[in-house]
Amino acid sequence: MQVLHTLFDFLAFKNDISFWKNNKSMKGLSLGSMLLNLFFQTVIFLYLMDNDTSYMILVSSGVGLAIEVWKVKKAVKRVGVVMPAQSGGRLPKLEIVPMDSYTLSSTRVHDEEAMSYLAMVMYPLVVGYSMYSLAHDTQQQDGQGGRLGEAIAGLHGLISLHLKARGRPPHSGGEAQCL
Repeated sequence: MQVLHTLFDFLAFKNDISFWKNNKSMKGLSLGSMLLNLFFQTVIFLYLMDNDTSYMILVSSGVGLAIEVWKVKKAVKRVGVVMPAQSGGRLPKLEIVPMDSYTLSSTRVHDEEAMSYLAMVMYPLVVGYSMYSLAHDTQQQDGQGGRLGEAIAGLHGLISLHLKARGRPPHSGGEAQCL
């Protein structure tokens, strides 16, 4: 079974790399979706590392995370931290400047609208689940394992919600690469 999983991962990675290697434009691609996928892959990779998962699955997840980082690097011109005096706020702010092909495309408008709708649903769910978990969690775990476990528990629902927002059913294969 692990051999099949590894084969399918390899094929997915090969297709992902070949698409992004030849891609010169961000037209039709969602930067917000890419950043969410990077976050999901990072949390899943940390969870797998924390739970002493087999090396075969850990390597597969690590390669997937490395590919996500590479894709975001190709889509983003620069990432920086804007200090409060410059931004007019109280806290430093992360500034992500996308490539010009994304900035000038109509995809950006649709992406921002979709991400705002997703945020309207996601933020209350995450806050609500966090409050519920704090109030009703009877098992105390040491270290970050408990925190990562809570993040993974809510992450599966967020991945399904994210895939539905992108027009794919939750178990259509896009989630398999994340997991």
